Amino acid sequence: VRNIAGLALPHHFVDRSQELHTLRHAQQESIQVLSLWGNDGIGKSALAAEYIAYSGVSAEDVLIIRCRELIEPVAALEKITEFWRSHQTDAHTKAAALLLDSRRDPTERARMAAHMIGDRPPIIVFDDLAAWFETPATPDSSTPASIADKIMRSILKGLIATRGSVIYLFISNRRWADVAAIPVAQKQEIHIAILTPRQAVLLMN
Repeated sequence: VRNIAGLALPHHFVDRSQELHTLRHAQQESIQVLSLWGNDGIGKSALAAEYIAYSGVSAEDVLIIRCRELIEPVAALEKITEFWRSHQTDAHTKAAALLLDSRRDPTERARMAAHMIGDRPPIIVFDDLAAWFETPATPDSSTPASIADKIMRSILKGLIATRGSVIYLFISNRRWADVAAIPVAQKQEIHIAILTPRQAVLLMN
């Protein structure tokens, strides 16, 4: 198993060439909000790792946030600010301080911080975003769900609403309502289908 910026990529990668092409095309079109959703265990994180491996973005410019490992979602803010500070520029340092400024409205401070980041194109991955979702009213995974923590939801809404160089990649077993609400031209949502019998056999072999 190869490690791609903290995401595991098995040597036997199930063919997701169409989805991979869609992600690469979205990057070429400067689409910043990417979402992979579908059942657990069907290769969403592996697909994300494959995409990152050939995205042209260096490992130090990729941040993986494992949502299920954070008891409090707002703890992700510390990880984002540490990531920004590691770039050691005045803009990144100021953006990090602003993102943590609790005196400001969460959405507004996220927008302002995202504007400060320069042309260096990082990728921030939120793996298993559904760990932060409210209990869904329906088992239908295509029905969008909301993030329960109001502060984190507002922060993320501010980040994804801001035009800039950062690519936000969300991985989840169901759609996130705030991404679903973004105009189609400004996002790329991909439903990862379950493995075909042929793919399953190839993976087992």
